Amino acid sequence: MFKDLQIRRIFYITLLLFVAAVLFGYFYTVYNYDKVIQSFNETFGFVDGLQEMPNSYIFIFIFLNNTIKSLLAIFLGIAFGIFPIYFIAANGYLVGLILAISVYSAGLKYFLAGVLPHGILEIFAIVYASSLGIWLGWKYFRKVRLNKHEEYKEGLKYSWRAFCRLVFPMLLVAALIEVYITPFFISMVQ
Repeated sequence: MFKDLQIRRIFYITLLLFVAAVLFGYFYTVYNYDKVIQSFNETFGFVDGLQEMPNSYIFIFIFLNNTIKSLLAIFLGIAFGIFPIYFIAANGYLVGLILAISVYSAGLKYFLAGVLPHGILEIFAIVYASSLGIWLGWKYFRKVRLNKHEEYKEGLKYSWRAFCRLVFPMLLVAALIEVYITPFFISMVQ
């Protein structure tokens, strides 16, 4: 899975960034609940309309959304890793926000039932994609500064293969679980 120790280290640092963003999102929401709820409803109001759609459409929406953003996190990493860092921080913040809202309104069991079944795969895939983006940004920097063109080309190839072999299938399975299995777990805790 990890080409070398450098990717592994970046993965763990990216995972720590994700966890820090989850904690920030959680505590920010807890202390600013009304403000966050209003902003959340304004920003994600389209989700209510999405729930009225057939499951196959919801699956396609979720899968394409996560896949496109993960691809962007990888290949826009060449801009000094800014996009993958933002991507992972935004996702962590959103998970923390949803955790706080879920715990406040329905309890921790509801959050775990709604996120855990698919979240393990989805979060791993997103953290890994972001790690690849940061790593590729480092390779690009070395290409520009140290004229390491072959190293960068190999990094591009490796990142594409890792996306196809690991990130893409994990996001596919996660979207299937989110749409077709997670609702069953949610219904068990309601």
